[in-house]
Order: sequence, then structure tokens, then C-alpha cells
Amino acid sequence: MSNKRFHISAPVIQLALLIFLIFAVPFFPKASYSMMYQVLFTAVIFVSVFALEKTRKLNLIIALIVIVFKWAILIYDAELRNISNIPQVIFFIWIVVKLLWQIANTRQGTWQVIIDCLNGYFLMALVSAILIGLTTYFLPGSFNFSDPGESLVQGMNDYIYHALVVFSTTGFGDIVPVTPEAKAVSNFISVSGQLYVAIIITLLIGHYSAAHQETDFLKKGKESN
Repeated sequence: MSNKRFHISAPVIQLALLIFLIFAVPFFPKASYSMMYQVLFTAVIFVSVFALEKTRKLNLIIALIVIVFKWAILIYDAELRNISNIPQVIFFIWIVVKLLWQIANTRQGTWQVIIDCLNGYFLMALVSAILIGLTTYFLPGSFNFSDPGESLVQGMNDYIYHALVVFSTTGFGDIVPVTPEAKAVSNFISVSGQLYVAIIITLLIGHYSAAHQETDFLKKGKESN
């Protein structure tokens, strides 16, 4: 019973962590960004495993490998932290794909489906932010950030902000890609955002259509009896 309760609450915990990471961290002192982002990213990686219904053991092993790799690099040399973000991006993309598959095949209630959709959206935003940060780190001057000298973690606030702006195709224009590589990354983020929304809408329509058909079938069965 306890495992079932934790499984039900895991997506909510995941959503809470993602909301705090994206929207609350900027209100803390800038000097605390580095540790807060590292801890929160680690927590999101771990909790994401339990937000899935299937293949938890395999996903947990993968998550632990990503976490150990991440912190081993940080302890060994913090300047190499960018390398640890590569498996982290791959893991988040994998979790998003699994969430989409879970939504497509779920019989969960409305709120749980909506929470899964939000978690997938915010995870894709984090993937986009890390890609922007990696582009800025390996190709300085790719974006016209006000402080291009910031490290990947300390500048994560700007990267998340720009990722969400591009991901949602809002386009405020205060931060723009400068180099061809940065423009390619921005194009990928923009297209990914629209594809995610389109896929989610399609899955939700199919989910609720199937639910209504099943309800109608049961009603007709009772009436015939």
C-alpha cells in the first residue's frame, strides 16, 4: 500500500520540484544558485523515476548512474560540470518520451494526466535551458546575454527564462541568438515546443474520446440488461 501511495504522489512531488526550480530559485541570492540548481536537478532526476508506471528498476539504475556521474565530476573538478549535463539531457528526454507513452496508454484520472503533461512540458524546458547553456559555454557569444561570463549553473536562470520564451514562441526579443549554431538550437527548441503541445493535444483528445466511448458502452450495456 505504501508503494502505491508513493507512486501516486510522485508526479505531484516532481511537479513541485520543477515549479520551485524554474520559478522560485531566482528569488534567492545569486550566490546560492549553483548549489540550489545542482541539488534540485538531482532531486528531479531521482523523483522522475517514480513518476513512471513501468520499468522503474531500469530507470532507477539509469538515474543513479546519471546522478553519480554528475556529482563525481562536480567533486573532482567543478569546471567540468558541463560534461555532466550531457547524460542529464538524454535522461530528461527519455523521461519525457516515457511520460508521453504513459499518457497515451493511461487509465488514470484527469488530474494525474494533466500533471504528467505539465511535468513533461517543464522537463522539456529544462532540456532546452541546458542546451542553451552548453551552447553558450562551448561557443561564447552565441547569445547576447547581459553577462556572458557567467558559468553554466549560475546563468541557468537566464537560460531557463530564454528557453521558456522560445519554447512557447513568445519571443520578447531581449535575448537573441547571434551565431548560426545558436540559431539552430533556438529553432530546435521552438519546434520542440510546438510539437510537444501538438502531441499532448492529440493524446488528450484520444484519451477522453476513448473514456467517453467506454462510458457510453457501459451505459448501453446496463440499459440493455
